[in-house]
Amino acid sequence: MPPVSRKEMLIMGYTHFDGISANKLAFGAKGQEIPIAASIAEINKLFTRNEVTVLDGSEGQTACVTNGVSAIKGGAGIDNMTLAAPSKGDVATIRIDSTTGDVVVTCAEGVTFDGTNDEATFDAVGETLVLAYKNDTTWQVVMNIGGVTLGKSST
Repeated sequence: MPPVSRKEMLIMGYTHFDGISANKLAFGAKGQEIPIAASIAEINKLFTRNEVTVLDGSEGQTACVTNGVSAIKGGAGIDNMTLAAPSKGDVATIRIDSTTGDVVVTCAEGVTFDGTNDEATFDAVGETLVLAYKNDTTWQVVMNIGGVTLGKSST
């Protein structure tokens, strides 16, 4: 951000903080402030949402991230990918970057993608699910790009 003179700060209402300590935080014009009710953890999620984690289904590489992008790259299909339960503020994107077979992502026990289905099968490069927190046991499917198949796992 370019430097701003003190006079410009006063005219624009521009404020810069290196740190904030407050019981309540609000944004907006004086008298029209909108309180920010999010916790520090929820605000931090906004800043990590765009992190990309590359997974290949090998040992230690099977858990899709619950807040950010899981880019799955693999060989001849991967059937052991998992997705944990969502927490408030989570937005998870699962995208297939490369594979020559199906990729199966199964939700943690008691968790679903839409209230019913707990398994997603991706069968082509580029297929993507964008998921958001609905409640503690349900991911809301925000976007299904490319026709990812949702179903019930056999377990």
